[in-house]
Amino acid sequence: MRSAHALAAGMLAALAAPASAETYLSVAAATDAYRTELAKSCSEVGSTLDVRPGFVREVDLNGDGVPDAILSTRYADCATAPAPFAFSGSSGEAARWVVSVPGGFETLEFVYQKVEIERSGGAPRITLSLPGGICGLGALDRCRHVIQLDGSRVVASAWSDGQARPEPTKATASPAASDPVPVMTADHNGSVMEIRDDRILYAEPKASLRGVVKPGTVLVEGKWTGDRFAGTAYAFKKGCPPASYAVSGAKVERPGQLDLVLRGAGPIRKGCEVVGYSDRSPHARLVFEKIMSE
Repeated sequence: MRSAHALAAGMLAALAAPASAETYLSVAAATDAYRTELAKSCSEVGSTLDVRPGFVREVDLNGDGVPDAILSTRYADCATAPAPFAFSGSSGEAARWVVSVPGGFETLEFVYQKVEIERSGGAPRITLSLPGGICGLGALDRCRHVIQLDGSRVVASAWSDGQARPEPTKATASPAASDPVPVMTADHNGSVMEIRDDRILYAEPKASLRGVVKPGTVLVEGKWTGDRFAGTAYAFKKGCPPASYAVSGAKVERPGQLDLVLRGAGPIRKGCEVVGYSDRSPHARLVFEKIMSE
């Protein structure tokens, strides 16, 4: 089962059912399991779980007449954490959908800004509001993705605001001389990165990434809260659109150096298609070592 750090990080699982959905006998059992996961993650940061009304939303998600549920972290927090810690962030709220299938219920993981469900007979039309970077728009924009479910499987989908574009890059890796944003550098798996306030981009990609990313390509964008960071990361594969997923983490002081460690359930691909998200993905842990100011 995923930790809450990863649940806050599983991005855009609406594109397909996760690689390994969990199965439960009832919505109540799935809800109890989710609360246990979130509580465990809160205990890891010395806190307790606070769940508010709205955490469970009963709704028929696949049109089979059996009540399903949306379990939303918008209504759950680590109440007494020593530093701000939330399961929802700038990329949206992490949610677990509990969907009826023959013999029980399966779970799906999503992250979105908002979800709207339109019932018109048969499977409901579900519209997800997502960060603009998913649709090739700006980081502060929003776009919509429309899906329908057959059991726990996504069987129909459409981008209301345009399909994702090939690469979320900035025009240049270096700002104008008048740019007031402080710049820091770090090493990431052999590539030199630049950390510019709310985004981390490739300054000098390593040789093995040639043809995949270029100087100026944004790897992570989001928001700082003290020494903690939460936002959207992009996984790159040659010839494929980038796969977005949410990450969060914090600066880590080590002897003689300062690092930034971000975690999030990374995308699993079949060809170019994202078929699920996993803590075991090679993209699930991003480490930026030896942070230095320029």
